[in-house]
Amino acid sequence: MSSGKSTVGAELARRLGCRFIDLDRAIEEDSGMTIPEIFKAEGEAGFRTRESSCLIRILKTYRDENSTTVLALGGGTPVDKKNRLAISENTFCIYLNASADVLHKRLQSACDGRPMLTKRASGNPEALYDRINHLLNERKGIYEECSDLTIDTDSPDIGRTAEKIMTTAALRRPAADTVPEAQPAETQESSLPEY
Repeated sequence: MSSGKSTVGAELARRLGCRFIDLDRAIEEDSGMTIPEIFKAEGEAGFRTRESSCLIRILKTYRDENSTTVLALGGGTPVDKKNRLAISENTFCIYLNASADVLHKRLQSACDGRPMLTKRASGNPEALYDRINHLLNERKGIYEECSDLTIDTDSPDIGRTAEKIMTTAALRRPAADTVPEAQPAETQESSLPEY
């Protein structure tokens, strides 16, 4: 929801020299539809089913390859408890926290293509602020529950935010000879549900 997940995620992946995946774009590629088209055809429930399935597939691929990947989740992805568990058990999760005031400023002219906002607040700045504030209040505890690190993103400096993540989390591009061995298969499978 405009906290910087996609832009900061792409910059972080560039700095780490690894792959970047935006979950919403992966869902669109898998379905052949845009997010608004999925919401229109299948409703939020249909979208969430697709989202969970795509998330689990990406996490399994990432784990099986044992490679560093930066994955930008959708704002509602962690709301589902199964998703939250899969995220917590299989990732180092970073919560990019932005205030309702900052998100409102960023989204006033860019909320097209965001069904969780446009269907309730299109063209009405006060309704948009109320919707943003409601979603933040509803999800804040969920985000905090599954995150390993929280970074404030009220500042729009993408490079500085990526650097802060790398420094705070002590992230570095791994040397080829320091990649850890994969876990035994039975341990890996137990943490990801089947869809």
